[in-house]
Amino acid sequence: GRTTGSAINVVTKSGTNAFHGDLLALFRPANIQSRVPLANVDTTDALYQGGATIGGPIVKDRTWLLGSYERSNQDRDSVITSILAPGTYTGHFTQNLFLARLDQSVNDQNRFTVRANLDRFDDTNPADAVGGTTLPSAARIFSRDTYSLLASDTWVISPSLLNQARFQFQLGSPITRFNPVMPSTQFVRAGVSTEGESRIGDLMNHQYEIADTLAKIIGKHDLKFGADIIYSSSGGIGQEFGGGFTLGQF
Repeated sequence: GRTTGSAINVVTKSGTNAFHGDLLALFRPANIQSRVPLANVDTTDALYQGGATIGGPIVKDRTWLLGSYERSNQDRDSVITSILAPGTYTGHFTQNLFLARLDQSVNDQNRFTVRANLDRFDDTNPADAVGGTTLPSAARIFSRDTYSLLASDTWVISPSLLNQARFQFQLGSPITRFNPVMPSTQFVRAGVSTEGESRIGDLMNHQYEIADTLAKIIGKHDLKFGADIIYSSSGGIGQEFGGGFTLGQF
């Protein structure tokens, strides 16, 4: 189940003739956290995660399915020290991860695999951008939606000769997106405050990949020969961190 791209490399297990699964739960409530004795402002960081994985046979010795899902929610405070509006600002982070894999034994020599992945998240205060002397009016929401689909075939030509072919499609739409919460001209008062935000970024990327590898065992040696072709295309508006201030900065 190997997937290769410019940024990721994922390997997943295949199914078996018995159902197996995992459950994951993590809770870190804000009200049980300790408070820093010398801090002027109390902050909290609440995290909630849950996930499940299950895999097993659809048709024993022939068709197997694996599915996995995980969700994360986090609320974290950052401290605003500006004399204009001291206090805290709470950022909200949400992420959904999903994976599904189907393995089909075509015959004794061929196994076909299809796998799909999804990764979606958004963050209302990425990298704690609001905090210090930066006020909530300068907040931006960051989001990313990525998907991938893989199809591969493993062909056992002989006990010493193996061929692996795969095709995959990856889509990031957006792969980076920044949207101002309240689009407005930005005013920066050195050491006092940063107010307003109008930088926008909305970028996408998609990739197509075709690869084939032929492996030959010769005594104590393993000889591999193959080719891997990736077509990648990007577009959108702005830059990764949002480009220029469309409504100006003073």
